Amino acid sequence: MTPALVLRILLTHLAAGCGGAVAAQLKIPLPWMIGSLTVVAALGLSGLAVSTHRTVRDGAVLIIMTALGLTFTPEAARAAAALLPEMLAAAVATVAIAALLSRVLMLTAGIDATTAFFCSVPGGPVEMSMMGERNGARVPEIAMNQLLRIVLLVIIIPTAITLSGATGDVVTLHSRIAFDPAGLALSLAIALGLALIARRYGLATAFLLMPMGTGVVLGLSEANLSAVPTWMSNACQVVMGCYLGAQFRRDSVRALRRFIPSAILNVLLLTAGCSAVGYAIALVSGMPWPTAILSTSPGSVTEMAITAKVLHFDVPTVTAFHVLRIFLVLATVPLVHAGLKRIGYFGPPSRSLSASAAERSPAE
Repeated sequence: MTPALVLRILLTHLAAGCGGAVAAQLKIPLPWMIGSLTVVAALGLSGLAVSTHRTVRDGAVLIIMTALGLTFTPEAARAAAALLPEMLAAAVATVAIAALLSRVLMLTAGIDATTAFFCSVPGGPVEMSMMGERNGARVPEIAMNQLLRIVLLVIIIPTAITLSGATGDVVTLHSRIAFDPAGLALSLAIALGLALIARRYGLATAFLLMPMGTGVVLGLSEANLSAVPTWMSNACQVVMGCYLGAQFRRDSVRALRRFIPSAILNVLLLTAGCSAVGYAIALVSGMPWPTAILSTSPGSVTEMAITAKVLHFDVPTVTAFHVLRIFLVLATVPLVHAGLKRIGYFGPPSRSLSASAAERSPAE
């Protein structure tokens, strides 16, 4: 990296930290992530050059996922495992709702069925874009829809739960043990080593799964090496918010300006459908409804688990729901798409945005 790029990265994260601090003072839910995301996105959309780096983001994810894994005490793991039927039902329902809404997105946005499907299914922006591209879909729309899903849910879910007046009271082993620099360094070193090995062998989610696995093993064994201090957790949230906000650039948003309203509607409808599933699961299982909503939310595991941790809800349950859904989505979505396409569910393809644009004359 050049000195100029390093300086820009530092200034971007400094601005993000200031945004998080202001949000914390204003008592905004999940302030360090939402505040940093908002500031960096605003700077990027204004045309200023903002920069982040994957290495910084990976470091933050490593710390966060290790901390979340540590919440899996034996008691918490048993409670989460007892909800396996509900987890499977939620994952299947999420894919079904996404498939239904993909047809709505296809019609409202004027995009082809395959692009709409991979836009709608809640997976990572990279993973869904790659799957979509292999099936002939348009990557820019998929990446934007998936990004908007994560960003909107980071804002909507914590705010809605906070405004409802619901409060969590879950106390985990991790919140009771002390911070020990040597113990934390050892925990993170193990997580980093495993993540680097897994990445070398081609695991794209190495910095997500390996640190979480490390934390789970340490939590289940009750090793009690160290807690992750609050200031470090907040700093990692700033990095995550900064990384998400930096994806919003004026040129990319302008290129997809006609698609974005339909994408936002798609995310809102998906959120409503998954929330209904979560509320139904809460009624059947007896778990608190905020935990159920966070567990079935179409947001990403990192952001929803952080939300559960900050709001003092059941982190292991929320994490387990999302991890199982991730595996099922990555394993089955291409097959689901192929099956739906074979039976003619999507109907005749709509014109893509690019085709529509090509048909317009330069005068328009």
